[in-house]
Amino acid sequence: MIFIITGGINTGKTTRMLELFKEHPLGDGFVCPKICENNKLVRYDIRHLRTGQTIPFAYPSDTIPENWVEQIRYGKYTFSVQAFYFAKAIANTCLENHISPFFLDEIGPIELDLHQGFYSILKKIKILDIDFYISVRKSRIHDLANYFDLKKTNIIHL
Repeated sequence: MIFIITGGINTGKTTRMLELFKEHPLGDGFVCPKICENNKLVRYDIRHLRTGQTIPFAYPSDTIPENWVEQIRYGKYTFSVQAFYFAKAIANTCLENHISPFFLDEIGPIELDLHQGFYSILKKIKILDIDFYISVRKSRIHDLANYFDLKKTNIIHL
């Protein structure tokens, strides 16, 4: 079964994914929590759910740290090559071992429009017979739902 968690910006999609992971202790995957300081967004990380290992994923383009290796720049953010490798390694291990449910936070225009980022993970999970949770902004819910068989999709609105 495909579970799509959707809502607007700052509605708790990542928090809901973390809650669902606690309810499904045999699952695994990754989330992309916001890192804020003084109520200001500093960056997004990728956190492996099972191990808690975290690496920086995206920074606002005007605050790129030293030694940052960019894979893609989209909108006002720059995304890390290493973070995409990290996420894909998590996904490959989970999917090769049929870990269910699998958690992927979050799909956006990089995947849906450019077919980059986590798109290769989407292609893999589409053909597997496992449960998985994916988060997506409300504005892109129909694009993601149409990518999958709508009969197998359960949408969780926040």
